Amino acid sequence: MKKGLMISGVALGVASMAMAFVNSGLNVGENVSPFHPKHVAGALKGTDQCFPCTYQNRPQVQAWVTNGDKATINAMAGALDKAMAKYAGKEFKAMVVIVAPKANASEIEKAAPMMQKMWKNVSVAYVTPDNPAVSAYKINLKAANTVFAYKNWKVAEKFVDVKADEKGLAAVGAAIESLVK
Repeated sequence: MKKGLMISGVALGVASMAMAFVNSGLNVGENVSPFHPKHVAGALKGTDQCFPCTYQNRPQVQAWVTNGDKATINAMAGALDKAMAKYAGKEFKAMVVIVAPKANASEIEKAAPMMQKMWKNVSVAYVTPDNPAVSAYKINLKAANTVFAYKNWKVAEKFVDVKADEKGLAAVGAAIESLVK
């Protein structure tokens, strides 16, 4: 009887762990595609230019933040901004894409000058959840964030629900380092 309960408990634990994992984003080996977000900071500020189209085959990262967590946006943008400065000679490019309802657009626009001042390199853009890019990139809105590291349009690494802490940002940093070799 105890053995049966233990096996059931293990099975339940494994099932709940599987349910806790949220899959989001293009898989490794898939290609990124063109899309036109509203850029509020960075080199493409004030435009809706396609980030992958603009930077073509260069090593790039897109960090899609879907939960509106400002701490994650700040940490991710700050880390990517530093990586862009570090790997400028390798032409590394990065963008944070905020997925937010249309009602939040004015708040994002209002924060744009502060973002531009804080981060000299990284691009920051936003799209609404119904933007075709969300489905084209297979972004799961239940994930807090989805990060793609890619080069030559092909996803090399993907991270889902990256913690904006030292360990999580170091993992993204290691992916960037692999891209720029």
